[in-house]
Amino acid sequence: LVHDHLPDKEPIRKLCIPCAEEAVEAHPEAKVEDMPYEPFIVLDWFAEKEAEKQRLAIEAEFEERKREAKHRQDTRCAVTIQRVFRGSQSRWNNREFVAERKEWLNQRHLDEGKRHQLLYMAKLLIGLAPELESDTLYEKVMKRYPVWKKDFITDIVHSEWTACHKLIEQHESHQKAQGRTPLSVHSKEYAKMAQLKVRVKARRRVELKARKEHAKAQEAYRNARSTVGFSSSAKDALQQTMRRLHADHEKKKASLTEAED
Repeated sequence: LVHDHLPDKEPIRKLCIPCAEEAVEAHPEAKVEDMPYEPFIVLDWFAEKEAEKQRLAIEAEFEERKREAKHRQDTRCAVTIQRVFRGSQSRWNNREFVAERKEWLNQRHLDEGKRHQLLYMAKLLIGLAPELESDTLYEKVMKRYPVWKKDFITDIVHSEWTACHKLIEQHESHQKAQGRTPLSVHSKEYAKMAQLKVRVKARRRVELKARKEHAKAQEAYRNARSTVGFSSSAKDALQQTMRRLHADHEKKKASLTEAED
């Protein structure tokens, strides 16, 4: 091995002994190292071994990639099979519901024409619209009441539409079995309610008047107590008047409470 670092030549060259001696003579600064003896058959054997090692590494990497690709493919196939199976099971289990849903949607489409009729919309406004086959529970309940009571009914039912509709059907069946209440009975009840309202209003006015009189008497008595030179007999008279008006107010207040109950 000759280390001469000549231009346009390799820094380290393999030369035979005569050539190495000539290179040293031409360039005394060149360094010469002995090269161990390695027959070509040994070098070829090492080269074959290295090539075989690389080939095996490439084949191992290829086999690993094949296994990973097969695993991914098997996983996708398994997921697809599971999805198809579960979907078929779900469709089979829900086939009746899906059929009923399709039938209801078709009926809903047919009933849309009736819902947009002017007469039907007018009846719906006052709570007299007929029940359609495709109505939901919410619509079946709300059709029985005027539109202006919608918020009140919604707050009362509180999402319990099934129970509410069941109670309404029971009430209507009972009403059909027993018959409608005669108009005379309704008239008597309305008259009685009107009398009670008038009585309550009258007692409220009387109670309000008694409260004001008691407040005036109480204020007069307090002013008399704080006034210098006011006679004791006049104070006693005002006190008695205040007590009498207080008792009268309490009596009328109790009468009003009884009427309201």
